[in-house]
Amino acid sequence: MVLIIDITIRDYKENTGLVNIGMYHKNWLYTKELFKEVDIKTSIIQVICSFVLKTTSWFMKERQEGYLQMLKKNRGTKIYNIRACIDSDVPGVLESVDRVEYHLHHTYGKRHIQKKSDYKDKFLLKEIAYGGYTLRAKVFLKGKEEPIKLQQYIELQEAGPRIC
Repeated sequence: MVLIIDITIRDYKENTGLVNIGMYHKNWLYTKELFKEVDIKTSIIQVICSFVLKTTSWFMKERQEGYLQMLKKNRGTKIYNIRACIDSDVPGVLESVDRVEYHLHHTYGKRHIQKKSDYKDKFLLKEIAYGGYTLRAKVFLKGKEEPIKLQQYIELQEAGPRIC
């Protein structure tokens, strides 16, 4: 399924504009002040598609030694598995996504930007972490240049729920 939404935007007055969404939703008034920092088209698509960035984490005691050696961290540092994915309540909408770019904490070095393109596994990100941080995701829709931007704070938990 490919999602096609015709969205047109035009000025109305100095501080307001009008939006047409498809054939049946015409002349919706919006305040330009609310969209100074973001693209209004991208914001509308995000609301329609209801994209959600889901995250979880859990502590894996049995893998601590290997993780600590790999990351060159001291004993006592707890390493957690983390997972993130993109989801939506709208059936078939994930198929309209070309790719997702996850922007991790800068301490991941060369791996701090990871690209995923498999909608069947909800653009699943699998990583490890030793501290919480804000994960950012850019969702690129097929045929669109401007991504939908999402973010979620990853809170490290001993036994977080399994998602994705």
